[in-house]
Amino acid sequence: MKKVLLLIIIGCLLLTPRLFSQNTGYMGRHFILKTDLMYPLFSDGFSGELEAIVLRRLSLTARYTNQNRIKRLSEYGSGNYYVGYQEAIGDWKVKSSDILLGFRYYLEPEQPAPKGGYMFFNYGFGKADFSGRQATGSGDFSSSNSITYYYDVSARNVPVNQYNIGFGYQSIFFRRVVFDFSISYVKSWLSVSAKYESELASLSDSYGINLIKVLGFEGGNYVQPAYGINLNLRVGVLIY
Repeated sequence: MKKVLLLIIIGCLLLTPRLFSQNTGYMGRHFILKTDLMYPLFSDGFSGELEAIVLRRLSLTARYTNQNRIKRLSEYGSGNYYVGYQEAIGDWKVKSSDILLGFRYYLEPEQPAPKGGYMFFNYGFGKADFSGRQATGSGDFSSSNSITYYYDVSARNVPVNQYNIGFGYQSIFFRRVVFDFSISYVKSWLSVSAKYESELASLSDSYGINLIKVLGFEGGNYVQPAYGINLNLRVGVLIY
């Protein structure tokens, strides 16, 4: 994942003369390196972003994220553990790495990128590891003879995807220091094999969302997409 991001950065640098020959950027600088302050708040993670100004009102972005967080579920679950029903319970550890590629279109004609309000679109892909506990039953849940079993489960290198679309505002102070605020609508989903379908069903409805889940279907025995709202606050520096 880090090698892919490095190749993207090198590619942008190699294309600099052609892309920027007709674009002055901000005071002659075309690249911004940023980090997202929301990641330490919502997860034990890191996010780094490179923004490249390619036209007067257009920029391209490449972002790398790495997260370690806990997804808290019911300690005992629903309790309805009949044969064939499985449910994730307790605290699950989620470790993920993602790359998001996108563009920004700045909305103020009189003010060139990268200052002012903008709209943006990102598409992300990556891998995630999940580990936690699961419960299952040995008989009809209505029967007094049913037995519940608990065991540890882990799913490694699960493909994850997301896209988000939203609006933001970026300011520059002291000629180099950048503050970037944005809010976006997010859809994310896990590409889970049948082997882990039931284990991750309770985790999939909020994956990739850091603020509000606006639509999702908890429970069930199958993985579903997550829909929500993300809030991001980034700081950075103009570097070149």
